[in-house]
Amino acid sequence: MLRNLLKPKWIALTLFLLLVIYVFINLSEWQFNRNFQKQSINSAISSELMKPEIEILNVEDLDNLKEWQKVKLKVDIESSQLQLVRKRYLEDKLGFYVVGSSKTENFKNIVINFGWIPIADQANQNPEIPNLSGTYEISGWLRIFEKHKPTPSDYPPLQIATISKENFKNISNNFYIQAKELNPKFGEIRQLGEPKLSAGPHLSYAIQWVLFALLVPIGWFILLRSENK
Repeated sequence: MLRNLLKPKWIALTLFLLLVIYVFINLSEWQFNRNFQKQSINSAISSELMKPEIEILNVEDLDNLKEWQKVKLKVDIESSQLQLVRKRYLEDKLGFYVVGSSKTENFKNIVINFGWIPIADQANQNPEIPNLSGTYEISGWLRIFEKHKPTPSDYPPLQIATISKENFKNISNNFYIQAKELNPKFGEIRQLGEPKLSAGPHLSYAIQWVLFALLVPIGWFILLRSENK
């Protein structure tokens, strides 16, 4: 059996399988790290969601808080300032987020995601923006602005690709508000719920790569015994 290991093809096969084991171990470590990072993010989100709601009197105070902190404030909304964010899903259904820059009681601008509306049908990608003009008391969560993506030139007017600062005027803070409740109520728009926290598949993937790494030398030994016979 040992004599077979000195053959060129077995030397090459052994070196190749050692490389495969090294790759599998590194992939496993990468997935373990991703699982740890996901757990840390979930823990931070859970911590913010458990904190009591804060009433916001000054928009500048938002930057002293963290994402997913619950807040409440009063705003004046003009429907002319509303836009639709395309390609957004709720319960696996395609639709739009209704977002807009609104004025607070001290006349500062803040961006609010009022909620989700469905597309009327696949052929109608330009639904009417709901009329939300009026004064509202908003309860919701702080969200960090999305990374900006230029809005494609073929989008209809008042439709955008991302909830990013670049799509709104005179925004100084780093957060927008994802509404969970509007007062007075507005039935046409569906508010978004709390995030559904999940550890994801990273731990199972990590264990999978460990098992693959263990199977390689077993397979190598079986092949070696078979050739010896």
